[in-house]
Amino acid sequence: LNLNNLGYILRLRRDFAGAEGSFQEAIRIAERSLGPNHPELATFLMNLGMLEAERGRFAASEILLVRGCGILEKNFGPADFRTLKARVQLAEVYQAKGQLMAAERLYRQTLPLLSDSQSANDGVVTRARGDYERLLAETKAKSKRSSSGG
Repeated sequence: LNLNNLGYILRLRRDFAGAEGSFQEAIRIAERSLGPNHPELATFLMNLGMLEAERGRFAASEILLVRGCGILEKNFGPADFRTLKARVQLAEVYQAKGQLMAAERLYRQTLPLLSDSQSANDGVVTRARGDYERLLAETKAKSKRSSSGG
């Protein structure tokens, strides 16, 4: 956990190389000591995935986030707040990659459950709804440009 915390601090300080190394080492240790499906490992994968997204490395980010989401869902179920929060992060990456249909599908699946979650008061729902609204506006504008030939 200390390497993960260090990685988070380094990320906040914009030391992306240092953060990446800390997250990768945390993942390596967790895989070896906790196994490939431990929820703690999912946290480390999600943190490295979001770092990769922040750096514009969306393909690497997607791989890490999909794996993290899978681990969380396996351990806690598809309607657990931790799983839902991770799925919102994955939807954000799809949106940033321009995979608007994948992002929209994930938001549509996740937002109703997230809104009903007991932990819905932590700001994740508000941010996710805002992201989803921006996605819909972006999709509409893109559709309008396509239909007008521009």
